[in-house]
Amino acid sequence: MCRVDADGNCLFRSLSHQLWEEESLHHRCRQEIMNYIESEKDHFSMFVEDDEAFEDYVERLRTNAEWGGNQEIFAAARLYNVDISIYAEDMPQMVTQCDYDKIDRSKVRQLYLSFHGECHYNSLVGGCAGGNRDRDNKELSNKCNGMA
Repeated sequence: MCRVDADGNCLFRSLSHQLWEEESLHHRCRQEIMNYIESEKDHFSMFVEDDEAFEDYVERLRTNAEWGGNQEIFAAARLYNVDISIYAEDMPQMVTQCDYDKIDRSKVRQLYLSFHGECHYNSLVGGCAGGNRDRDNKELSNKCNGMA
């Protein structure tokens, strides 16, 4: 597990680490995901809380240190054509898949994140500087036992 800073950017740091092996690119990741969400307003606006306008949500999530969640994970899977597996202690694995109607399954990368408590993500790889991203799900699940 590669622990990323718990600074409100952890989802974007973890995705950035998985995509480019560099968590410092989290700003780029955040902006690309929010651009995608904004471009797919018809889909994503249905999931914004009633007390917040879609445009305000997009602007808020563009802000450094604003927590990302399920919508951003779904958008990342579609934008980057990846499947994202999220492991959490005492919970079933959650998998968010890319749009298989738009990409050949054999070209889909697998990203692995861990989720801790109610608010923190980390990147799961063989080591913080790389590792086999396509390793067996069971092996990664075993790595998550006893996460901190």
